Amino acid sequence: MKCFKLLAVILFFIALIGCKDVEKRVFFDESDQYIGFNDADYGLTVKECIKSGFFVRIGLNEIKNRKVLEEFIKDSSKGKDSYIRMAYFDVDNNDKLYYKDLIYTEEGYSIFSDEHKLFNKDPYKHLLVLDYNSGIPSEEKQMVVLADNNTITYKKIMSIMLSSLHDPTNRVNRYDIATFNY
Repeated sequence: MKCFKLLAVILFFIALIGCKDVEKRVFFDESDQYIGFNDADYGLTVKECIKSGFFVRIGLNEIKNRKVLEEFIKDSSKGKDSYIRMAYFDVDNNDKLYYKDLIYTEEGYSIFSDEHKLFNKDPYKHLLVLDYNSGIPSEEKQMVVLADNNTITYKKIMSIMLSSLHDPTNRVNRYDIATFNY
């Protein structure tokens, strides 16, 4: 009997560890502060991040575990609550590891970055995959963007980013880049 109870407890914890269901995760504490990175392990390698089910970016151009982001896009576009952790290895900074959490609920899309520490809980209405050309020779790439305006384009985002008139409070052009060179 004791062995059965121990096995049941072990199986329960294994099920919890593998769970990526948004409804079972707690993202905010009682004072409404984002706590999603409290469990983050900054000592992981690229292989460990992949094994943990994270979307992984190494430097500016190398992506691993692309299917994780594609599954998130597919599920969220169907209205299914979804969550992924994105791991970024900064090759220009001794492979320093940064995380972004991308979340979809019925309220919309939210992204939180451990690098910025300022968490905007106000969700975006849309997730857009925007095509663009970059590099020499020119290569077609994609950018994953969260936005309130589903007609925003790559060209408009670049214009906003380079403009001294950029107003982050402008709800029409409010956006956040989840990842690029996708």
